[in-house]
Amino acid sequence: MPGEQPLYRHVVGFALGPVTLPAQTMQFTASWTQMDSIPTSTPGLLPGEPPIRLLKEGSTLYRLRCAKRPADGDFTSDSSWLTAENTWPDTLAFQLNGHFLEPRRKLHHGRYLPIDITPHLRPGENTLNVYVLPNPHDKTPYALAIETVGVSSHSTITSRIPTLPAAQSLAAIKRSLSNPTDSPSSDEDFIMTSSTLTIPLFDPFRADRICATPVRGAACLHRECFDLETFLSQCRREEPGYPCVPDCWRCPICKGDVRPQTLVKDGFLMEVREELGRRGMLGTRAIVVEADGGWRPRAEEKGTGVRSASLEREEAGVEGLDVKGKGKGKGRVVEVIELD
Repeated sequence: MPGEQPLYRHVVGFALGPVTLPAQTMQFTASWTQMDSIPTSTPGLLPGEPPIRLLKEGSTLYRLRCAKRPADGDFTSDSSWLTAENTWPDTLAFQLNGHFLEPRRKLHHGRYLPIDITPHLRPGENTLNVYVLPNPHDKTPYALAIETVGVSSHSTITSRIPTLPAAQSLAAIKRSLSNPTDSPSSDEDFIMTSSTLTIPLFDPFRADRICATPVRGAACLHRECFDLETFLSQCRREEPGYPCVPDCWRCPICKGDVRPQTLVKDGFLMEVREELGRRGMLGTRAIVVEADGGWRPRAEEKGTGVRSASLEREEAGVEGLDVKGKGKGKGRVVEVIELD
């Protein structure tokens, strides 16, 4: 409805795992408090219609996922698990608290999808049985996990993102320039030379404007950011007005984990934007940072064709600028039709 806040689904933790197969009986506990946050479902309005689930801020859902183990060992972090592609081997079958679970396979859904197990949970101990059929042709190691999915409102997400202080961000850049072998990334999105670092400023989604609120994942190795509001607006929704799907939280630059709780605002790039705004230079596509922390807009190559006088004045300003670096709202209720 007009004026209501968008809702977002994102993984907030684990009820189980990741656990390496072939473990066949796994147990986990759901407290009464956790059960109270599970949304209620009501029967469909017409015969044969799936039930309707009422989601609101603070609702909790649970889903089962399976992924191939990394070639170099186990999953080393929550992010490494969450960015692993979901898959359902033909040799696996599941039963939760006596209910058989149907894997959502690529043949029917276009890709392998997690299994929603929320309706089958009960307070206290829950038992997941995994049936592994022998397959001498598949030696791939797999792991399972039951993920906890939370629902948050737009204002809750945007108000809780911390800011990385400008001095701290700039200090990290200076360290990478003073010792290039310690640089955290060789990403082509920023270019390292012996004494400078070029950082793009335009939002990678729109590619036509500077980021209003530059953010990136806390574990991202690149310095480039993306715009917060633009990123949230493109989160995929199954239907208009539905909370976004839980798997849309991927960095547009490195494809890493950028769930709301992992996002940070870059204070240095926020200061850069403010300075460029004061000088009327928000069309600047990138800056060059020097080893001593000073920065300047990168001069764009001049092409052929008709050029406006305002663009020429802006470029003249780019060449002359050299700046020294310095050191919750209510969520709505949404009806979601359960397809499983």
